[in-house]
Amino acid sequence: DDLPEGLNAADVLVAPSVDEPFGQVYLEAMACGLPVIATPTGGPLSFVNTSPGRPSGWFVDPDEEARLAATLIEVVNTARERRARGEAAYAQIRAGYAWDMIASRVVSLYEGVLAKRTERDIRAKHVPTSSTETEGQSWPEARSEGGEEFGKFWHGG
Repeated sequence: DDLPEGLNAADVLVAPSVDEPFGQVYLEAMACGLPVIATPTGGPLSFVNTSPGRPSGWFVDPDEEARLAATLIEVVNTARERRARGEAAYAQIRAGYAWDMIASRVVSLYEGVLAKRTERDIRAKHVPTSSTETEGQSWPEARSEGGEEFGKFWHGG
């Protein structure tokens, strides 16, 4: 509960991870209007500085302490640029990660899966009656035709 209050007291989020698989902390900061300093690894590459002409932060390569220090000095000394990047971050997150947008994508996912399955497919589909019938199969092979679409949804495919 204290996170939004803490983020709103800051001017920038600095999280120079060596390897960042997703980076929810960046999204949370950007949702509070903070620009971010991140490394160009993993998740941040998919949402930091992705709107052409509207940067939302700065990238610094991992283990480049001198470059990180220089970027921090730049951020502190350029309030107008810092605010512009924070505004861009906020707009970007509100447009792509607001709950109504996520809900819309989930609904579209389910509608797409359901559209592919006709009533005849549902009746004709064999449902395994014992564990020996599914032995050696992965869960999606044994249970669902929708698994592929679900994976595409979460991985942007």
